[in-house]
Amino acid sequence: MTGLTLWQTIRLKLKIAVKLQSAMRGQLAWHQAIGVLHCVGDVVKMQALVRARAYVEEEGGEKHDRPVSKILPVTNSTQLKRNCYSLSKRH
Repeated sequence: MTGLTLWQTIRLKLKIAVKLQSAMRGQLAWHQAIGVLHCVGDVVKMQALVRARAYVEEEGGEKHDRPVSKILPVTNSTQLKRNCYSLSKRH
């Protein structure tokens, strides 16, 4: 940092510190978002299972030839988990 005045040096160091803080904040937000997506995926999956169980109980407890995924499609949960996986693989 030759040729810089004291104030220019301080300003440059503060600018670097702000950029570092911004990068750290971004990483923390990224990891929090991944955790939230995993939780939402699990909630969607549990809701599908509860709804499927309620549907089967409404039918008088009779067994169906169709699997639960055919009774209540869980494509949203599957898609959500696929998105979570692809986001976590970006690191």
